[in-house]
Amino acid sequence: MSKIQTNSKKVDTESKKSSWLMFRLYSIYISPILFFVIIKNLNISFLSVDSNKYCWFKEFFYCSTKGMLFYENIVCLISLAIILYSIVSWYLLKYKGKNVSDQLPQKTKKIEEWDYDYLPAIVTLMAMVTFDYNSLRGLLFFVLLILFLFLIFAQTTTFYNSALYKAVGLKIYQVDFDNLENCKIITFHKLNGGTTVSLKHIKGNIYFSL
Repeated sequence: MSKIQTNSKKVDTESKKSSWLMFRLYSIYISPILFFVIIKNLNISFLSVDSNKYCWFKEFFYCSTKGMLFYENIVCLISLAIILYSIVSWYLLKYKGKNVSDQLPQKTKKIEEWDYDYLPAIVTLMAMVTFDYNSLRGLLFFVLLILFLFLIFAQTTTFYNSALYKAVGLKIYQVDFDNLENCKIITFHKLNGGTTVSLKHIKGNIYFSL
């Protein structure tokens, strides 16, 4: 295998790792909002059955199975799946994150905490919670909205300083290194000047500190 092919394969591997890291951070970002989506839209009316009817257990099973297919409940199931994935991602990034490093350890030269931005969180919350998902159109809107927000998340740096990250324990710093300046560092750990950190590049000047 030629050196060019080896380098190309390495670049593809690192790109895939960055994409997975980005998706994990996106799931962590959106999960608090999806929690409110579940609270607002969960339909449990299918649990109300007449216990006096003959063979009520059979009726309960039928109504429960049918009720779970309500459009708003499908939205809740999708939301729950993303929340569970975000919990796993949160654990892996916090305790197993060293496996995703693609940079040599670097010592911080200048560091300051970055202000959280509440606007992306408010806009995302309003867009997702206020819509009515009790229809096929609502279900399709929800799926497309999740995908659309991820595309924005992947193509811009707008969401990486969102206050939602503060809610799940992530900290954001602006850091200068010897060979990197004005970097935004997302991390679970408290950083100080002179701290040596391992980095994973996400996008632009955004890095994840392990």
